[in-house]
Amino acid sequence: MVTNVDPTSMMNIIITANAKPAPFFSPNSVFLHLTKGFSSDGIPAFLLSRKISDVITGSAWSGTSEFNLLPPVTPASANADYGYTQIATVGRFEATYRGQRPQMGQTDVKLGLDGQTFGDWDSGNRPWVAPDAMQRQQLSGNTIVCPMQDHPNIVFPNKIFNKHPSFNSSNSIVNYLYFVNYSISLIAILCARSTTTHTMEPIQFFRWTVQWRFKVKYHRGKPKVTNMSGIHFDTPKAGDPSLSGAERKIFDNPNSKLFNDQVPAALQLAFPTGSSSLQTFRSDWDSDLPKDFFR
Repeated sequence: MVTNVDPTSMMNIIITANAKPAPFFSPNSVFLHLTKGFSSDGIPAFLLSRKISDVITGSAWSGTSEFNLLPPVTPASANADYGYTQIATVGRFEATYRGQRPQMGQTDVKLGLDGQTFGDWDSGNRPWVAPDAMQRQQLSGNTIVCPMQDHPNIVFPNKIFNKHPSFNSSNSIVNYLYFVNYSISLIAILCARSTTTHTMEPIQFFRWTVQWRFKVKYHRGKPKVTNMSGIHFDTPKAGDPSLSGAERKIFDNPNSKLFNDQVPAALQLAFPTGSSSLQTFRSDWDSDLPKDFFR
């Protein structure tokens, strides 16, 4: 625990606003998002600009952490900055696509990032989540208030061509998204950072997880989703978190690879116009269920 922080003064408020993981289908893509801070009205603009901010219009959940400094109080900004840093670990990504009938095959897609850990902070203000000091910390006398918010998301095709050799590279064999399982484990760490040595000292932390998991059937070409997704927040705890070896390496290195760079790069490798080593093509479904997948 940072020595100049009064641990008895710590107060946390996390507002999830019942935001839940969910998919949204556009004609050619699926958007995995949370149900607050998402606007499907922005999809036409996104398709032109490819700027995710056109559809992710705000944070899905938010919170604040407030604490006091112990006397004697010096101006907080004179010797330390305060704010949240975050580390993200990709749990699993798998997407299964199926043809309208079993003989039109199946395609399985991965990202190649399962189990990998990255910094999840603003690229222009490492290692903080918020992009600038005004958003990261609010100072009032000996009271510090630090906000935290997030809205994880991902976009990828909802149908792809099956390139199995038995189909002779035909572009008429379309496989439609049938199943998705994508999970992320995150740890948000409230820190004090020395303005001289730039060392980070944890004040408190909380872990949270999000998982998109759903199946899709199609009725007259329209997706019907069975959503089994979920999100969970642990209670914030004071002190230094017990980090895994991978998390500790990220925490100690503000120049680590960023989650928001690595996932889009992996998507570009996994979903090219042609075949990819991250795609597995089958000439048949791996099971005969559900028989009413496409009707």
